[in-house]
Amino acid sequence: MKKILLVLMAVSLLAGISNADFITDLQQLASQNAENYVAPFVTGFGTNMNNGLYHTAAPHKLFGFDIGVRVMGAMVPDDAMTYTFALPPTVTYTDPNYGSLTLNTADIYPASNLETPTVFGDDQGSSIAPDEAMTESALASAYPSIPPSERAAMADSLVKYGTFPMVPGLNIDLVPLAMPQVCLGLPFKSEVLLRFMPEYDLGDYGKVSFFGVGLKHSVSQYIPMCPVDISVQGVFQQLKLGDIIESTHTNFNVHASKKISLLILSLTPYVGLGMESSNLKVDYTITGTGNPALDNTPVSFDIKGDNGFRGRVGISTRILLFKLYGDYSFLGDYPGYSAGFMISIL
Repeated sequence: MKKILLVLMAVSLLAGISNADFITDLQQLASQNAENYVAPFVTGFGTNMNNGLYHTAAPHKLFGFDIGVRVMGAMVPDDAMTYTFALPPTVTYTDPNYGSLTLNTADIYPASNLETPTVFGDDQGSSIAPDEAMTESALASAYPSIPPSERAAMADSLVKYGTFPMVPGLNIDLVPLAMPQVCLGLPFKSEVLLRFMPEYDLGDYGKVSFFGVGLKHSVSQYIPMCPVDISVQGVFQQLKLGDIIESTHTNFNVHASKKISLLILSLTPYVGLGMESSNLKVDYTITGTGNPALDNTPVSFDIKGDNGFRGRVGISTRILLFKLYGDYSFLGDYPGYSAGFMISIL
């Protein structure tokens, strides 16, 4: 389950997970299990995408700018490391002599633990399969006309059709992200934010592309003798990976800061509160399971992340043209950290 994360981390987008095979693993899962598997990724990745959007509430002056790299990390909660694998209600096998044979899942699978890793969970994959003896017994009960001498071969085929992969995760509890970012001062004490990555060809998986754009505007300019800088900001970001994945993220926030000057050094504490959202669209065809009942099945679904209100507190420092910042985000399911280095003018 790791190649998508390799892709996202490559080209300065994601960093820290370098041996991923995300797409290959994802394409072995049917719809409900695929949704459960990637759901934590939507929230964790979305938390990161909505981090590092500001480090001061004072917009750049007209044509002033900063350019640099933001590094983010979202902490994965324990309950996002596993999910309960969803078995189909029945398993069907088409026999050349007896036609379609359907058995209830409860009659052929042993009672066992169906907890399996999410994308962030344990990196040891496995599979779940019907018990052959239980399957023979279920065949005898459901289709008594089938001779006992033929049931063993049929049970073997039904086991093959009923074997489902439980794919591995990344075995991480901190989701990393690195992001290039540019901010440019506009008229009326406003500022535009740009995040981007050149389009990159991934061969069989298509092209990956990413962009983000945001607008910040000072509201403290309308408040006489306001002792702090206050701004509002809206940001939209989108990532596409061929025709397989499209990820979109929005953030609307209000934040405040106060600059403290100390000779060539300045410190700027800041706080913010925002409403964020994340959405993932997935569209692929199941491959690589070895199960003819699954392979070549189309899968398509949308997932919304559990993103919502998020608070943020941090501090930035400036020495001449160089700025550093660090902050912590809270209130969401995935607490997050962000830090960055940039060159800043005006």
